Amino acid sequence: MRSSRKIIIATILCIIFVLVFTTSSFVAGAEPADVYYKVQPGDFLWLIGWKFESPVEAIMSANKLTSTQIVPGQVLKIPKSTGYVREAPKSAAYTVGSGDSLYLISRRFGIGISEIMAANGLKSSTIYVGQSLKLPVPAQARYTVQNGDTLYLIAKEFNANIEMLKLVNKMKSDLLWVGQVLFVPEKAQVPASPQDNEIPNETKEPQVPAPAEPPKPPIPYGGQWGMIPEGVVLYHTKAGDNLWLLAKRFGTTEAAIMATNHLHTDLLMVNQPLFIPQNSDQPVMIPYPEANRKEGYGELMNWEYVSWVFDTHNVATLKDLDTGKSFRVRRLGGSNHADVEPLTAADTEIMKEIYGGQWSWNRRAVLVYVDDKVIAGSMAGMPHSIQTIADNDFPGHFDLHFLNSRTHNSNTIDTKHQEMVQKAAGN
Repeated sequence: MRSSRKIIIATILCIIFVLVFTTSSFVAGAEPADVYYKVQPGDFLWLIGWKFESPVEAIMSANKLTSTQIVPGQVLKIPKSTGYVREAPKSAAYTVGSGDSLYLISRRFGIGISEIMAANGLKSSTIYVGQSLKLPVPAQARYTVQNGDTLYLIAKEFNANIEMLKLVNKMKSDLLWVGQVLFVPEKAQVPASPQDNEIPNETKEPQVPAPAEPPKPPIPYGGQWGMIPEGVVLYHTKAGDNLWLLAKRFGTTEAAIMATNHLHTDLLMVNQPLFIPQNSDQPVMIPYPEANRKEGYGELMNWEYVSWVFDTHNVATLKDLDTGKSFRVRRLGGSNHADVEPLTAADTEIMKEIYGGQWSWNRRAVLVYVDDKVIAGSMAGMPHSIQTIADNDFPGHFDLHFLNSRTHNSNTIDTKHQEMVQKAAGN
């Protein structure tokens, strides 16, 4: 009896050992998951392979390509290869632009002027438009982009300089893709003011900063701004603006602008309203704009105010007025109206149920819950164009309109969307 018990115990231990061993071996040898990428303007196969650490030959094979020719909008399967790991770059190339100086480049990328001069063999601080400079890159962390990541969040997590982060990773925009491999440079300590041998010197084509734009008067319908604090400018962005340039123009910091405006990314849209502290690096508390709201409906808020409350990369919940069903979205951009994507595959499924299982351009009245606001809106349920959330089962983004928002192509007010906005407001 005792012998039989020993045999049973020994058998159980052997089974446990085999299970643990085989499970561990399976996990250790598991193949990394493939990712999918939508080709952007200016992309090349070698650049895509570089971003995702996947050989060009492997990408061509996975997509049955017979040449390296690709077109914007094309979706590529990116096989992950454990045998291809790129080295962290020791320097990054920067082309001098109009208005640049070594001092401004130093501040923008967080590198000492003396380091830039040494890396490029410069004997003076004179530089020229179009000149290629080699910028030394600090020590870097290796990071693979996860769902929900933004450049701002990654830079904040690693205390990194966003401009250097983009330069090192050859990024022309703030768009990220799940599975993309980034090198995140450490933020260097740069002297607060130029040293004797680091005199700011303008390029041959100095750029005169544009004068500060005076605040626009509040629109008399669809809400209004609260009292603008003293020392703060209400500025509407123009083509070519970025946070770094605006911070320099108004004597503040990128961090202060982002905190003042509750920004979730440093990606700016044209005509985006921004409150900018002047000659101060301290953020300012700006009250949210107010608009009338009927119980059970949304605020009838003008697009200008909505674009400030519901900024790029912010997450909102949409509630379909007719069905009562709700799902989450993230704003990816849009200047004339909000371009949004379902946050997850589960959100996409709910949205498709709202549209009866078929995607459609039909407009529907929705309540938009963002932060502590409930805003009247109108959505069109047709996926199209750019997609930034790769695993939400939604091939593109869709349009979300508000009071007096406009279409992107024709720059006109869509009357059907406006009817749905009024319906969502209870009118």
